[in-house]
Amino acid sequence: MAFAYMQLGRFDEAKAALTQAESRGMSSVAFHMIRYMIACAQNDDAGLKKEADWARGQAPEIEMLMVQLEIARAAGHGQIRKARELTNRGVDLAQGRQLSEATAAFITTQAALEAKAGSYSQARDQAMKALKIAHGKHVEYYAALAFARAGESTEATSLASDIAKHFPLDTFENKVHIPVVLALVEIHRGNPGRAIELLQPSSDYEFGEEQFLVPAEVRGEAYLQMHNGKSAGEEFQKILDHRGVAPFDFPLAKLGSARAYLLLGDNLKAKAAYNDFFSFWKDADPDIPILKQAKAEYAKLQ
Repeated sequence: MAFAYMQLGRFDEAKAALTQAESRGMSSVAFHMIRYMIACAQNDDAGLKKEADWARGQAPEIEMLMVQLEIARAAGHGQIRKARELTNRGVDLAQGRQLSEATAAFITTQAALEAKAGSYSQARDQAMKALKIAHGKHVEYYAALAFARAGESTEATSLASDIAKHFPLDTFENKVHIPVVLALVEIHRGNPGRAIELLQPSSDYEFGEEQFLVPAEVRGEAYLQMHNGKSAGEEFQKILDHRGVAPFDFPLAKLGSARAYLLLGDNLKAKAAYNDFFSFWKDADPDIPILKQAKAEYAKLQ
């Protein structure tokens, strides 16, 4: 119930449900993970620290779950160096339990985040490193995301085919994960219309906890490439309107929204959206490619 309330953006009710459960003697790492995601959605730094500190005193398997959220939050706010440090922490915890697939999963997740930030060489290196350690659908999916964004189409499509081969009845893999990877490949090839077609099966699932609106984000990128500001804006607005579904992707959705306004010729709203993005990324690493690009775009508006 708390998770459902969070995804609906009803954060006070979500927290109340957790408090009620705890008053009855219930406890779960999921309670802390939900609180962490809500704190991210509400820009509550104290809440983020409280949940992260709690996890540090728990068993490695529990701490690993929280570290995954910390990585997503750091990268979502442009703190890639911090995300790398957290990834190293996750790798150490996984290796300490001799969990090869979990080790590779931490590395490929970081690879996908590097690619999203525009650091393509690091993304490729991390993805290849992870695949030498282990495979599995999570590892292969995030490696494929990294390769697709980095322009390594052959590697991305090969991994997507391997996932389809080994998981032919897996709904999320075949209707969301694989279409997302192939859509990113088509965007890189300059075929945004094909990308949108590939993402059509994903629309029934993109608001769910498995996807966190990733298909909407990729669809928005495709529409930007088509110079369709209206449709691009609608896709990014899904993320902005459902912060409880995608708490870590809110800042980059602001950037996508700014670019959509530019295409529509609404420079005032574009400026406001860029400023919102820069505010979220005030502590970001200054050398991130996507941040440099955003600053260059904003400078042209002055």
